[in-house]
Amino acid sequence: MKTTDIRYQTSEEFIAMVLREKLDYTKWRETYYDAFAPDEFHQKAVAYAKEHPYTGTAERL
Repeated sequence: MKTTDIRYQTSEEFIAMVLREKLDYTKWRETYYDAFAPDEFHQKAVAYAKEHPYTGTAERL
């Protein structure tokens, strides 16, 4: 992967931000998902799956 790849840069920036801000990422994600009703979470997950279809070569179970 090239270091100019935007995903690489975004990941590096995210890690730097987490370290700099002393963010408890696990706690943040828990509170983020707690704000969703179960049905709303399911709808978002289904929409994401439709927008990002699986394209890998591994066997889906």
